[in-house]
Amino acid sequence: MAFKSKLQLSSLNNINSPEVNSFQLELMPNQTIQLDISASTSGKNSPLITTGLHQSKIQASIKDLISITGDLTNPNQRDIKVEQGSLTATIQGSNGDSTVQLTASDIQCHFSDISACNFDLKTKIPQLYERSRELAVTNLSSTAKAKIESNLKGQKFTLESIKVSGEKIATKTLAADRVNLDIPTVHCEVTEPTICTLPEISSQFGIINTEQFSLSGDLNFLDSIVTIKNGATALDSEFNSNNLEIETPEKYKVNSSAKGKLSLQQNKLTSHSQIKAGAIEIDLSGSYDLSKSSGGVEFSVPEVTFSTDRSLNDTIQGLPLNIVSGRLSAGGSVSLPSQSKDSIHVSLDDIAATYKDSFATGISGDLKVENEDGHWITPTPYPLSIESINAGLPVKNVQLSLQLDKQKDITLHNFSADFLQGKVTSSALIWSLAEETRKSIVHAQGISLEALAQETDSENFEASGLINLEIPIVTGPEGITVEAGHLQGEAPGGRLRYYGAFSPQMLASNPQLKLIANALEDYEFQTLEGSIDYPASGDLQLQLKLVGRSEAIDSDRDLVINLNLENNIPDMLRSLQASRDLTETLEKQLDQ
Repeated sequence: MAFKSKLQLSSLNNINSPEVNSFQLELMPNQTIQLDISASTSGKNSPLITTGLHQSKIQASIKDLISITGDLTNPNQRDIKVEQGSLTATIQGSNGDSTVQLTASDIQCHFSDISACNFDLKTKIPQLYERSRELAVTNLSSTAKAKIESNLKGQKFTLESIKVSGEKIATKTLAADRVNLDIPTVHCEVTEPTICTLPEISSQFGIINTEQFSLSGDLNFLDSIVTIKNGATALDSEFNSNNLEIETPEKYKVNSSAKGKLSLQQNKLTSHSQIKAGAIEIDLSGSYDLSKSSGGVEFSVPEVTFSTDRSLNDTIQGLPLNIVSGRLSAGGSVSLPSQSKDSIHVSLDDIAATYKDSFATGISGDLKVENEDGHWITPTPYPLSIESINAGLPVKNVQLSLQLDKQKDITLHNFSADFLQGKVTSSALIWSLAEETRKSIVHAQGISLEALAQETDSENFEASGLINLEIPIVTGPEGITVEAGHLQGEAPGGRLRYYGAFSPQMLASNPQLKLIANALEDYEFQTLEGSIDYPASGDLQLQLKLVGRSEAIDSDRDLVINLNLENNIPDMLRSLQASRDLTETLEKQLDQ
């Protein structure tokens, strides 16, 4: 290493032991030294060991001239000063996975009874891997103003105006991109244990990704205390945020605020917090073991009241479902990874909800799901009641018991509902969340043809009479289908007026069709029977046989009519939905 030096001697009376009054040493720039170091640490989980930095190669170089002067005239107080200059160092861990680059500039040091050094510090970590937590850091950099003091009692250092930025920080369960920290000051007392205080930390992050959700926004830490003892790090802090955006893989978004406390002790992170998002407040208590990459959270949602001005969509954006009235509360515990003890419960009271152009009102009941051997299930069927459902045609007074089993089957036990002045029932309606094929039977009794004509606002169809149906429903990958259902009219029959359904051109070229059209304009049937098919295309197919009489043909003789009717049910429901004002219809229903 190249250097220049000057010595001032007090005298040369004793040539074998000259007395030095002062000295000046200049370390010349562009000089490099290389060292192999091995640091002794306590504990196998010490960060120096788990990152491989306990055994490292160091390459240090002087970038700008460093001037060192010393005043040694007072044997009881030696004054040494280091001024100007800058130096850099690169530390390469033994495992090759961790690299740290340091630069100290504008160095000002004074060594005496109380020694102090001030300098500007820049740090860059191109890569770092901490194996115990499987923590990987990429392109982390920081700047700060550093001050180090030492005396007979110990050492302390202060960092000010700290700015940290990181390209990526990742563990097994999460990855954070574009992380930025702004820390006004850090003060540490290097004793046993070492204690650091951080009055404030402001953080912003582009995005934090987990399997369940992504998080972006800012997070502030207040009154943080970091304790380092025997190589283990502990932390206590408060935190808050006014801007946290949570997004699920389904693109549902929640803008929220949060506040709480967190603690890190023996690699275990615990937290107590409150999150507010729109009309919903959530109380959370959780813990996470960093060494095992596992943890859990308990949560509760105090009762929230929804309204059209305070709806679910004001809290969760992107949901096709919206709650516009009623009360909801929830709670539970969830583990990461999932465990059998996990459970979630929800209480619904007079809920009104919309789904696209459909709505339901008066939804009430309690639901609970539990994790059993990796499967979310309901321990028992849970009763639910719904005052009305309207997807184009009204269904009222719905009663059922809901169950979810290990096979991912949702079963609606003892289903019953009022529909078109009749009753629809099923002992069990089954839908597989795993898209397996399931079969159910639905019975409908006393369905009014007059009510059907009125609800569909048909301009060329009037009817009276009651019908009963047996509908074998198949659910699976193709959705809902029906094959070989049965329809039968109730005695004493009814009346059909079906007119204007055929164009004059069709009637002119088909005398038999004209005969049937004339008969259907005023037809009284004694019996009505037929089959029902509903394929995946959504085209309802009815094959009907009617026996009755028509004044237009012969009022004294039975006329048998065979009809094949086809109607696309999704198109019909969309047409009925489009013909009404959803908000107005829902408000009328809520006012009843």
